[in-house]
Amino acid sequence: MNEYIQILTKPSENAENEREMYTFHDIFHNKDLNQGKINIPIFQRNYSWSEEQLVDFSNEYDKYFESFLKEASNDMPTYDQQDEVVKKAKMTNNVFRTFFGPIYILKQQSALTKIIDGQQRITTLYIFLIAQWSLLKRHEKEFKNLINNIEETKLKKRASEMLDYFSRSIKELIFMSKNNDKLFGNSKFETENLNDKNVWENLFKIIDGKPFLDKVFDDNFSNFKEFQLSLSNDLKNTKKNSSYKSIIDSKIFNAFIYAENYFLSKIKKIEENNYSEIDYLQKINSPNFTLLLTMFMFTFDISEYFQIGVFNIKKEDQISKIFENINSKGTQLTPFDLLKNAIYQSIKKSKQKFNEEEFAQQIEEIENLIIDSYKSLDNNEYLLDFYKGLFLNHLKKVEDVNKANIFERVSQVLKNDDRYKENPCILLRDLQIYFKNYCEIFPKNPEEYSIGEDDRDLDFYNCYRVINNLNFKVLKSMLIGMHTAIDRDDSIKNSRELKNKATNFVKKLSYIYLINLNCYDKKANWHDNKFREISKEFLKSKDIYKALINLNSKKDDENNILEDPLFKSLLEDSEWNKYIQKLSEEVEDIKSELFKDNGASKAILQDLFFFSASNKHEIIKRKYELEHILPIKQKESKNKIENYDTIKFSIGNMILLKKKLNAKLSNCGFEDKKGKVYSNQEYIDETLFGVEEKIFKKLSVKQLKVFKEEEIVDRNKVISELLKKALINEYL
Repeated sequence: MNEYIQILTKPSENAENEREMYTFHDIFHNKDLNQGKINIPIFQRNYSWSEEQLVDFSNEYDKYFESFLKEASNDMPTYDQQDEVVKKAKMTNNVFRTFFGPIYILKQQSALTKIIDGQQRITTLYIFLIAQWSLLKRHEKEFKNLINNIEETKLKKRASEMLDYFSRSIKELIFMSKNNDKLFGNSKFETENLNDKNVWENLFKIIDGKPFLDKVFDDNFSNFKEFQLSLSNDLKNTKKNSSYKSIIDSKIFNAFIYAENYFLSKIKKIEENNYSEIDYLQKINSPNFTLLLTMFMFTFDISEYFQIGVFNIKKEDQISKIFENINSKGTQLTPFDLLKNAIYQSIKKSKQKFNEEEFAQQIEEIENLIIDSYKSLDNNEYLLDFYKGLFLNHLKKVEDVNKANIFERVSQVLKNDDRYKENPCILLRDLQIYFKNYCEIFPKNPEEYSIGEDDRDLDFYNCYRVINNLNFKVLKSMLIGMHTAIDRDDSIKNSRELKNKATNFVKKLSYIYLINLNCYDKKANWHDNKFREISKEFLKSKDIYKALINLNSKKDDENNILEDPLFKSLLEDSEWNKYIQKLSEEVEDIKSELFKDNGASKAILQDLFFFSASNKHEIIKRKYELEHILPIKQKESKNKIENYDTIKFSIGNMILLKKKLNAKLSNCGFEDKKGKVYSNQEYIDETLFGVEEKIFKKLSVKQLKVFKEEEIVDRNKVISELLKKALINEYL
């Protein structure tokens, strides 16, 4: 790693021939480290720190604040002794400095220093600096008026010098030119992220014009959320609504408000004499000078207080690898961050000319589409699925694309794509169109579509059901056969109506497949091989063509489908049970986030119960967790029950329970659990009772308390039969 990374230090101020770490002040002010702007590259994520992280960050300030005041209390100079104040602050900093973590940079000849890792911390420090600058701008006229009213000439001069020194120094830290302190474009900090850049530009305009900023400090607002709500209401009738609203909802603005309120709280604490034991603060008669001194102290001393380990990346072509593998103290990189970086670096390496602004705009639009479409999801790992789906035809071995190497593979595919050679950004446009088509096909929430028996749109309804419940592993072989059938079957080719109908339906199913394609499954090879075999049988059968023609029509005659070798092999009890068992075992072994809570089996059960329940809207709204009737990790169960390993992963051994009930039962023993579930009416109401009552109506409570393997086997047969009917009757 040493051949790629260089550790940067500066000469020590306290010891000759020694070197020390840089500080935050140096990041923006040391010419050896940075001769121009600090740049957040295009492949970095949006600023994303939450209030919880800001609290942790400000706790570091608190440590210094307390220590500095106590250390300085005995002999701290008065406010009119400016040079002594600075000298004392530096002496104190040598005692209380703290390590704020490493950052990785790329120094460039263009006087631009790129932040490769650590941008969340650097951005936060910069936001705190901007907050102090904002406070200065708000009170600067007031300070000048107070100074003008000082009668003693010497004191008046020193006070004026102090204000000028503070104003000049903070501008030197923030801006390229001290004479231009209004626009973000003149800032020493810049970002290539379009969303963040827009927020920064508007924030600087707001600070300069202060059209509503004073509302932040109105005593009527006890917290940021109250202020934000009030501000949103005020903006409804203004022409600047869109630009202002884009920032008040942002993480940057949230952090800015937090920082200003933090500094004001410290000033208020001093004004309330909570630090009355500190002599030098008592020497200041005006609370406004207290505010000025406090801001002065924070601006210069905090920037020296945070020491940062600076690592310079010597070879630009190593940025991608380093960016993906280091994440010192910040938020974990998301799949989208990594993929964005992989594409960007691939384009850079190819030395193709491309418009970086166009690239940034496209990548931002794609990300926004994803966010809008998947707000309800807990994570964004589906990004990898989209990319894999997009480049599927270019990959020789699908199973080679997994969590470990997908980023490298994406870059390789990009370099080998003829379209990419002509225009490096064209694949991004393809992906953007892909997302838009997907968003048009599938609703965000099932409630957005009517799903009544008589008026539902079968295309949309079935597609929605498949993507949410059926799981792509069952869908994969169907797609292969259907695509081939459309191209080969004369009855479809000769009918434009059937051709369009079949093509559109398969196209939608293809989207579903690409969305659900699982590149995290480390044992995906088993599934691929299994479905290759099934697909061969699928293509041999002519019955599938007839089935395809009737895809969207409801017919009582289902013999064509049932006689097809694929469905026979897939839906017969023995084959289906083997599939579920194998799938469940892998889920249990893999512990994949994509399949957490045994998601595949859960999806199958949800699919079954969804179409068996009388109130489908109610079922959609509920959230159930998968629970095993027979505990799969308790040794006593294995000793008591024959064929334990065979039946524990069968679909008959699985049940969906509400979260609250599942928590109560998850650690119960086998017999105790079953006695509670089926003998207590309250618990029965918490299950998916529609099908469960049908299955167990012949079993008494007494029998259930001594549940045996025969009941699980019986339950497995009933559920498998119901599942067949749900798949065939409802889907086709």
